[in-house]
Amino acid sequence: CVVALSHGIDGFELEKVQPVRTKESRIQDILEPVPLDSERWKSFDYLAEKELRDKAAGKGFSRQLLTGDDEFCGTIGKDYAKCRSTEPFIVHPEQPELSRIFTPTEHCRVKGIPEELIQGLSDTIAHQ
Repeated sequence: CVVALSHGIDGFELEKVQPVRTKESRIQDILEPVPLDSERWKSFDYLAEKELRDKAAGKGFSRQLLTGDDEFCGTIGKDYAKCRSTEPFIVHPEQPELSRIFTPTEHCRVKGIPEELIQGLSDTIAHQ
């Protein structure tokens, strides 16, 4: 690790630097209470079919279906609202054939982005 200081910054003590936040231990710690009958939960059958086609073709793509007990999730891309096959989805707790993408607020939380940056934005824009 390398730390550089500009001339004129006196009294800096690396030992006194504190983290901005503590990472949550599980994905479920950042989830909002989405009702079990919310329209956010969908079957995404076309993604399940695509995963089967990709595996049959020898491609390394697979879905990222999270239960909330996971410690981390993979990459969330710029156009996450498009619900692409390899990005993270939360599996419905009672109907495993249903899943959803993170809400914009959850997306902020998982990336450590201040939630106020997305206030008043549509889901599509907020996910970008």
